Amino acid sequence: MSPRGIVYSILRWSALPGASRHHWGTDIDVFDENARPTDYEIDLVPEEVEANGMFGPLHEWLDDLLKANTAYGFFRPYDKDRDGVAPERWHLSHAPVAASCDRAFSIDLLRTTLLESDIELQNIVLDNLDDIYERFVININPESS
Repeated sequence: MSPRGIVYSILRWSALPGASRHHWGTDIDVFDENARPTDYEIDLVPEEVEANGMFGPLHEWLDDLLKANTAYGFFRPYDKDRDGVAPERWHLSHAPVAASCDRAFSIDLLRTTLLESDIELQNIVLDNLDDIYERFVININPESS
């Protein structure tokens, strides 16, 4: 795999330094601890949250709340594949708080953060930052705004 391919593969599941919505404090991963078998290590993979997965009932219930607009401002930013971050049914974002972070965030801020970070393939990331920013940072559920 090319260095660019490696970076893009990682970004399907992991955020760049400075670009994690979790680190903004606006996003959480949700699972049902009571449905987790003893000694089961949660992987946060699609099979766990599908209808027949151990966390499926929780996410079906959340789907109903989201569809009814009774989820207190939460939404799924990665509800489907938009050719960026892989769909993450377990990932919820709080729109009222995330919106202010979205407004304050920019590609220039991300570039500065990356230049100050010691990450592998930094040159590849920076050379492709415009595309990465569009595909993996701001490419979320448009119904969030």
